[in-house]
Amino acid sequence: MKSQRTRNKSVSILTTLSIVAMLIISGSAQAVQVAINTDDLNNRPVGETGSFYVNITIGDDETISIASISVEDLPVIPGSPGGTLVFNVSDFNSVGDYIVKGNYNISLIDRRNWTGGYGYGYGYGYGYGYGGPGTHTELKYKVTMDTTGATPGTYTVTAKASTDQGIISQGESSFTLIQSAIPVSIEIKPDRINPKRKGTTKVTIFNNTPAGFDVSSIDISSIRFGPDGAEVVKSDNKADKLVLNFRTEDTGIQCGDTQVTITGKTYDGQDIIGTNSIVTTGC
Repeated sequence: MKSQRTRNKSVSILTTLSIVAMLIISGSAQAVQVAINTDDLNNRPVGETGSFYVNITIGDDETISIASISVEDLPVIPGSPGGTLVFNVSDFNSVGDYIVKGNYNISLIDRRNWTGGYGYGYGYGYGYGYGGPGTHTELKYKVTMDTTGATPGTYTVTAKASTDQGIISQGESSFTLIQSAIPVSIEIKPDRINPKRKGTTKVTIFNNTPAGFDVSSIDISSIRFGPDGAEVVKSDNKADKLVLNFRTEDTGIQCGDTQVTITGKTYDGQDIIGTNSIVTTGC
């Protein structure tokens, strides 16, 4: 009987501890909110630099010691810490501090009512308790990343806040990296243009510039030239180049312009772009 009572008492204690632990973890998750904003990265061409923001909010009168923040399922970029970025709250002493990890620059841009204490903590070391600063606490980080080398596509990333005992809250956001435009080499003839006169401006896109690029892959119907996006009126696809003709009056070139740009797409949807210099006359 004594052995049975001992076993029952042990089971009761373990059950109580389990319930307390679940309440603590559940309470922490409810008390902490994690938000990640990736708007600045959305539809950004690979090769450009963009930023995302991680915001940690701790509820009113709560004191939870956040130890670290992780962001998972990021693009795998050469020179960066794989697809997961981890940094510690203790890495930053004050607003404006920053650290660099590979292609990532992480800076603390806001910190409100942060104490870093444990409150009562229930005596179990979970870092959760009452008696906080009297208002909600916020930690906000800006993470700037160089996307050079990333694979174009849509990424759903998850930001997680953790205490020393594990993850207590998380949030997610999605963004899409697009393939950067192929820079093509062009020649504009004549390169001295009178915007006040009607006529034809000829633009030549050269083959194999950049290396391996084939001008026959260009969808001519997608080509636009000049500020007003003039459309092609005549084209000639030769062995080593693509010659395109535009009505000068449709281009939108104005007196004082020194450069003109041509844009378009290949048949498989890849953007192309080319720019060259001009001189305007008759102004």
